Amino acid sequence: MYLNHIKLITFVLLTLIFTSCSNKTNSSNNTQAEEIISVDSILNNGENLTGKTISIEGFCTHTCRHGARKMFLMGSDNSLILRVEAGKDWERGFSGNCIKNIVKVIGTVHETRIDEAYLQKWETQIAQQKSSTTTDENEKQHCSTDSQARQEQGTTVEEKIANYRQRIAQRKETEGKEYLSFYFFEADSYEVIDSE
Repeated sequence: MYLNHIKLITFVLLTLIFTSCSNKTNSSNNTQAEEIISVDSILNNGENLTGKTISIEGFCTHTCRHGARKMFLMGSDNSLILRVEAGKDWERGFSGNCIKNIVKVIGTVHETRIDEAYLQKWETQIAQQKSSTTTDENEKQHCSTDSQARQEQGTTVEEKIANYRQRIAQRKETEGKEYLSFYFFEADSYEVIDSE
């Protein structure tokens, strides 16, 4: 009988320990999911957030009209723009009522690097497309918003590429890195949480 009491007490203690650990894990996951990171934080601290699933909120300035697979969220001012892409498994893009509203998005931070190889590839593509490309108004709007998100400077492609090269050279000199980092967000889910 004494042995049975010890087994019962051991079982109860192990159950309590397991339940306690399980509750702590769920609690910390819920806390992490509820913490909302600002657009500014992602743009300024993206290196530490890349690959992490987080929640963000921002004012939606634009959705890509061609399928609405991208939307753009503004940070504390209109120079801080984050591109948000629809999840790969989504059948539809973002709803039109995201525009001019605060949107909460849960997803993952990703990095795009612009280096000399990237710029050379871009120059080759532009040279090949120059004679055959027709740009409609939707593409112009999309390109200007995407350009704003990457803080591109210049009116022509050649000027933008030259500016990128200058910025890469400056970063190499100050940080030893021969590329520029731009962060974007891949959404798992989103909701419009405020109207203008």
